[in-house]
Amino acid sequence: MDEEGNLLTPDYYKTPAQGSATRVLLAVSPRVKGVTRRHFEDNRESEVMHGGHEFTMSGVER
Repeated sequence: MDEEGNLLTPDYYKTPAQGSATRVLLAVSPRVKGVTRRHFEDNRESEVMHGGHEFTMSGVER
């Protein structure tokens, strides 16, 4: 919150609808039917990181 009590929300924060969009896609879309052992974020498959990388806001490390 700022000095006036207003809630500050960074640009990377998501609305509830944006936050649930990937889960809804995976639950109902025929495009991902039968897809298993994959990680998704922002309605697409996550990039695979192979260790030794600095912290990022996206991707999955294996």
